[in-house]
Amino acid sequence: MNSIFYPKGNAPVPEAYRLGKSVITIPGGDRLVVQGAGFNYQRGVSFMLPLNMDKKILIAGEPQGTLQLDIIIGPSKGVATFLARYANVCELSKQDNTIVITPSGGCDDTINTVGAKWTFVGCLIANLQGKISRTEQGNIVVPSISMIFSDMGMDDE
Repeated sequence: MNSIFYPKGNAPVPEAYRLGKSVITIPGGDRLVVQGAGFNYQRGVSFMLPLNMDKKILIAGEPQGTLQLDIIIGPSKGVATFLARYANVCELSKQDNTIVITPSGGCDDTINTVGAKWTFVGCLIANLQGKISRTEQGNIVVPSISMIFSDMGMDDE
């Protein structure tokens, strides 16, 4: 082979490293790997000062959450199921749109080496961006998905 980038034929041999992963569990049982997950959970809070009382009343608004998943990797069927399940707003109340993220890392195959499990309830895709590509093993790679959710929790295992 006449290499374009390495004219003398001395191309470096790539080495594989695992940077860590988080496993996403969805109610259908599909397991997808995500490189990064970020979330924002907020609730508006305001004070009310009634004219006929000598007290302040604290009023908490509805919570709002966003979940950002970066670089999702998984088998074609798992990714297709994920997108179909979380993209249809009309099906949100008819199914369990919960996502559980279990961080893990290292080169061993143990799940949950961190000891925490994050649960996001009422998830719905709000934005899908980037390009979708396929790995040599037949997995689909989606660079970025933004979702909204209605509730979240964390369990320390």
